[in-house]
Amino acid sequence: MNETFAEYTNYLLSMDQSGKKYLKERDIKIQTANEMKIGMFHETEKMKNYMIAKGFKEEELVKYDLINLNGNSKWKDRLLFPIKDASGNIHGFGGRRINEGADAKYLNTAESEIFKKDRLFFNLDQAMPEIRKEKRILLTEGYIDVIQASQHQLKNVVACLGTSLTKNHISYLSKLHTQVVLIYDGDNPGINAAIKNS
Repeated sequence: MNETFAEYTNYLLSMDQSGKKYLKERDIKIQTANEMKIGMFHETEKMKNYMIAKGFKEEELVKYDLINLNGNSKWKDRLLFPIKDASGNIHGFGGRRINEGADAKYLNTAESEIFKKDRLFFNLDQAMPEIRKEKRILLTEGYIDVIQASQHQLKNVVACLGTSLTKNHISYLSKLHTQVVLIYDGDNPGINAAIKNS
């Protein structure tokens, strides 16, 4: 279901002028967006009907946080970042608001048996070959940091879903037997997070 949703919203993003304008402003190439299956949609009803036509039930869309009980979707008008495991399976999404507003700038999929925020990293699937080769992980604060680093040929970059590094994250990283380099923002919150996470 998440794979179908990602493919659908990625296709819509490639056709959407406001989405492509935002990508350009953030220096994200459309090729990169396609490789990572970054997406966007504006019409919840059309998205819901598409997913149902693909064989998914409305209650499944609610259960895994693609729509809510009222038939609305918190993902509408957001840039959608698929969150995958090391094998490339999509467990959920992060969404970044592209318009100014009162709602949260970033949202994540609700916790479930398949989406556990404290065990997942953004871009792990694409970074893993380089991580194994370099024996080093570059850990950044957010999705855009990862994407821009990747576009500058730094392929071993991942991000937690927010700045907080949990014991489960650390446990996973320790099993990879690699050096972990924290690359956080140079402001006070970034410095404090780097010290805490170190």
